[in-house]
Amino acid sequence: MRYCVRMPGDRLILGVNIAGGVAYMALVKEPDIELLDSPTKIAPSDSHVDAVRLKDFGDRFVQQARELGVNVVAIANTRKYKEWAYAHAFERISLEVTLMLMLKQAGIECRSVSQESAAKLIEISKPKDAHKDLANGRNGTSSASRAGGAS
Repeated sequence: MRYCVRMPGDRLILGVNIAGGVAYMALVKEPDIELLDSPTKIAPSDSHVDAVRLKDFGDRFVQQARELGVNVVAIANTRKYKEWAYAHAFERISLEVTLMLMLKQAGIECRSVSQESAAKLIEISKPKDAHKDLANGRNGTSSASRAGGAS
């Protein structure tokens, strides 16, 4: 994982996509500079259950956000709205709400965003595959191509 030196006035956005019970993260400095060079993810611990599991997940996420020095956390909305098993929907909603409440309590701004908006910001060409790209450490284009060089 690569961190950057934060300059006064920099605005850091931590993008989050929840897929399969895991929060995948991408750190971006406005306007569109990706700052993580390896996938970062946080999942709820299997050693806890129910509310304790969610609180532990939220605490670890907020700690990561503070260590990164983010200004805003942008949580990507789901693209799935039908034919969804209750257990899977409940898990995702529980994780999203946990992040929102814990970030609010920590004084860190949190927003829900469309996956298309989040993917566009970090140059993932297919939003429905964003979780795959983040899990594989890719974002659809190379640093060289974003800088105008060959990929």
